[in-house]
Amino acid sequence: AQKAAMAAIAEPLEVFHSFFRDGKPFIGGKHPSIADIRLAATLEFLAVVDYALPKWAKDYVAAIEKTLGKAYSEPAGDVRGYIAHVKSQAKA
Repeated sequence: AQKAAMAAIAEPLEVFHSFFRDGKPFIGGKHPSIADIRLAATLEFLAVVDYALPKWAKDYVAAIEKTLGKAYSEPAGDVRGYIAHVKSQAKA
């Protein structure tokens, strides 16, 4: 079931990449919008299940973080810390 769920994620991610971004750096165009922040947060949380993001998604999250600076990196750091905690509990 986990493999099927992870495989099912690929299709909607590709829709965001090819349809909503359509060659633009962000969903809203040249500048990030709330939709971009929401997608980036979703991509961050996929790390909890060790989902291998496609290269475009990694580049996209990096561009969001670079553009928004601390406004993104500080809450994203909390998410990353939470994910590290969850993973450490799974290993214990």
